[in-house]
Amino acid sequence: MAGRGEELKGSVKEQAGKLLGNEQWQAEGKAERLKGKSKRQAAGMKNEAAGALKEGAGKVAGNEEMEVEGKAQRLQGKAQRSG
Repeated sequence: MAGRGEELKGSVKEQAGKLLGNEQWQAEGKAERLKGKSKRQAAGMKNEAAGALKEGAGKVAGNEEMEVEGKAQRLQGKAQRSG
């Protein structure tokens, strides 16, 4: 998933910095973690919006399969955004 690896890497670096008393590693790790979190949340919002559109289009068109696929995508995006 988008940003998840960067978020994890930053978290590890931040904790290592705290453990070793290295303020530079702490700051760099925090920045990486937050950058990864932002990427993950942005990707989640994109999926959530696309799913909502597809779900709505399915309702309007009377296409139950499209509606269900859209709902699944919307929920997946919501979960991705939450972490």
